[in-house]
Amino acid sequence: MPAMSDLKPAILAAGSLFMLAVLYLLLRDEAEEENGAVADKDPKSLLKEVLTQLLDVEQRAKRVVEELVREQLSGKEVSIAEAYQRVEACDLVDPLEKQGLSIQEFEAMVAEQQNDPWVMESMVRLSGQHPADMKPGGADLDVAKILAMKEFALVELEKLVASFLSEPDVESKDFKAATVALKALVHAKVEKAHGVAADEVETAAVMKQEELIRNPDFVGILKRQQTVMQQLMSKLMAAPKDVGGDVD
Repeated sequence: MPAMSDLKPAILAAGSLFMLAVLYLLLRDEAEEENGAVADKDPKSLLKEVLTQLLDVEQRAKRVVEELVREQLSGKEVSIAEAYQRVEACDLVDPLEKQGLSIQEFEAMVAEQQNDPWVMESMVRLSGQHPADMKPGGADLDVAKILAMKEFALVELEKLVASFLSEPDVESKDFKAATVALKALVHAKVEKAHGVAADEVETAAVMKQEELIRNPDFVGILKRQQTVMQQLMSKLMAAPKDVGGDVD
């Protein structure tokens, strides 16, 4: 199992809700104080509980993204405001944040259980790199095509983020719900423009990850994507928000 820091390039390539949550935690200037929930539970039990909840949240996020993409491909216009409202209604609470776990604490718990097959399989699924979850069509995409579609997706993301940040009361929005809504809109735009499902692009990026991270154009795309996500986060995290909710 690679260290979480080693997955940073894959975070932006894979684009799962969990990876977006990890990105959020890595970018945040100050980690939140531990709320005491960790001390009350056995670390192994807590880890399995968190992983189970993360997998559930990830699946619910995928369903709402797929639904929004299907609607847009069928001709329906979906605004960023509508997409955000529909994602927010799914109550995609981040279990790490809810339990008061920093990404460093979570990584340490995973490292301690690295011989547990279920834990390792769960982490691979959350990273978007499990063979069963990979879209086979992505295997035929070469690096040039991946870069072209990643660049296109990034430009569309920059436009959508600028539009989203101009909306009234944007500071009250949830960062993770916003990222999932943006993902759904960008995925639809990629597929409309290139005739390739965004999931296939993500699969191809993961499969060619080692080649891509040595490519200066891809590194430039990652840096620009990180910048736009930082802009989104800084606006939406201007004031602390109650995690609340439940993932069950």
